[in-house]
Amino acid sequence: MAFGLGRNSPVVLSLGRDNYEAMLERHAQNVRWRTAHKCACALETNRSADPRCKKCGGSGETYGYQKETVQTLRLAVFQGLAELPPEHEGGEITGAFDTGGDALKVSQMGRYAKLEHPAREMRSGESADVTVRLQTASIIEEAALQPLGNGFYRVPEALANKSPIEGVLLREPADLVGIDSVTDGGGQEVEVLEFRLDTVRLKDGGARQPLTARGVRFVKPHKFLILSQNLEKQDAAIVNAHGGDALASFPYKYKVAEGDIITVLAGANVRKAVIKRRGEGFDDVLPDFFVGGILLVSGREKEYAEGRDYALAGTNRLRWLGESRPAEGENLSVAYEYLPTYRVLKSVPQLRSSENQRMPRKAVLKLFSAVQESRGANRQKGEAW
Repeated sequence: MAFGLGRNSPVVLSLGRDNYEAMLERHAQNVRWRTAHKCACALETNRSADPRCKKCGGSGETYGYQKETVQTLRLAVFQGLAELPPEHEGGEITGAFDTGGDALKVSQMGRYAKLEHPAREMRSGESADVTVRLQTASIIEEAALQPLGNGFYRVPEALANKSPIEGVLLREPADLVGIDSVTDGGGQEVEVLEFRLDTVRLKDGGARQPLTARGVRFVKPHKFLILSQNLEKQDAAIVNAHGGDALASFPYKYKVAEGDIITVLAGANVRKAVIKRRGEGFDDVLPDFFVGGILLVSGREKEYAEGRDYALAGTNRLRWLGESRPAEGENLSVAYEYLPTYRVLKSVPQLRSSENQRMPRKAVLKLFSAVQESRGANRQKGEAW
């Protein structure tokens, strides 16, 4: 018979940062996380947002991404050098201290930090706290665009990391946030109009192929652990106190704050809805916040085809492409997949630390069952990086 460790057992279980982040890596979900910021229209008036504001749509908030992370790593020193872990390769070393708090002179050589103490020799085997700044965006220097029809193209390489679980091949698309240039086969530049996940729309359809994108920047899905059932007593009390629906845990390096939006990129549900066709020049809006894909669109007399008659734009907008389109005011039957989306109600302070490392952060979430089109988070644009 097997027994658990007793309270007086000499064996001590380690619950440090590495173990917690390994738990997140194994059990967390891939999510799309967008950070909330006050719109200029609300800051100017110091009151409510301007309902006519074109930037935020009257919501008072605009949305972007955490553009960099700053982490302090405790590293072993050998012959005056400390090596960054592989996942921090490409990071900028901004400072270092010994375990006593004395500042060290630091110079970076690729993945290595050369450390010098102002008053003594650095001993091999001692530890140093090294601060590293990492850009959140991944970069593809050059990519051949994959045509989808009607001016829409996909960047095939803009995907989440491969799953560490054997046999799991699905890789969710990332969010494009910028492209330096797109050129056709003759070297002529083509204007980029907008992004949606790993897809880009080009002016005039990008008729002259092949098309090549350069300087593609994208944000991969993040790993957050989101729980809505079987919460520990303390966590359940926090969620209930703030009127939330779930609790998110995530690495300390992510600065998730109130108003941020988190979409879980797994477990899509199917919904059928009836929407009324808006006027010419307007997209039709589906009643869920983040739509993963459209299964069916039909009107009074015909069924419409994706890629030929319409495309999914932003996070929940139906954009009409060709001449074959329903009349203004016509009712449309739509079946689509939507992804669970939450708004952050409260960031929970985590004051504990273990093994001199910060513990993962937590946040209370509220489920978005339906979001009006005016919320700026429904827009996916190429923001300056």
